[in-house]
Amino acid sequence: MVDQLTRFCLSITDPVLGWLLRLPSAWALTIVALATAVILRGVRWFTTDQDLLHRAAADRRRLKECIREARQRGDRDAVARHKAVAAQVAFRTLGQELKPLLVSLVPVAVLAVWCFSRLEFHPPAAGEPVEVALYTPVPAIGDLAHIVPADGVEADGWVRPVTPDATGTNTPPANGIAAWTVRASGGSHELTFRIGDVTLTREFRAGARTYAEPLHFHDGGYVTQLRMREARFLGIVPGIPQIGFAPWLVAYLLIVCAAFPLIRKVTGIQ
Repeated sequence: MVDQLTRFCLSITDPVLGWLLRLPSAWALTIVALATAVILRGVRWFTTDQDLLHRAAADRRRLKECIREARQRGDRDAVARHKAVAAQVAFRTLGQELKPLLVSLVPVAVLAVWCFSRLEFHPPAAGEPVEVALYTPVPAIGDLAHIVPADGVEADGWVRPVTPDATGTNTPPANGIAAWTVRASGGSHELTFRIGDVTLTREFRAGARTYAEPLHFHDGGYVTQLRMREARFLGIVPGIPQIGFAPWLVAYLLIVCAAFPLIRKVTGIQ
């Protein structure tokens, strides 16, 4: 189901956003993030009572001034009254926040799928070494796994023993692992793995503007992974692996959060 949804989203977004892959990844990510901020702000214009929100914003500004003045006078009762009114204003506008959130959920999710599939990693160049890992269920530990030789594909040996997977919590949920370093000529290649009587296939792409899916889940609890180079915004913005945020996602959120209020100032949309 997830694969089908991903392919459906890409069938919509690739014709519209595919040209961005000709640009440096930082530019492409910036454009998508700015588009997200515009969508979020534009949806508010269509789905909210802008007159109400503008009046509420003016009330909040005035109440902040009143609270500051009351504090300077040492009038605690006035501070409490102004805060109570501010709470009422916030409650009055709370209902205006749900509709834009629901309406923007779908387009933002579609953009996020495209970024996950197109901007998270640097597409491998032709001949670039890429580590390929096969994760297996527990019973396969100790077996031999091999990649079937194919035209245009080279590896640092074709046969590997399956060893216990002890790489920590940031790996796919598998119990055994075998890994190779693979190089491929330009184009799309099919990697075939064999372990016992099990045969697994997945795509490996090199020398293209897009990369094959990093993780591919096979039947029987097997997972294959392409360990490609992560794309970092301007080469410096890191990820937050503790909460599963890849570098592209951190940069994306930072740009959206910075652009969202700026677009409000330019457009006047609350």
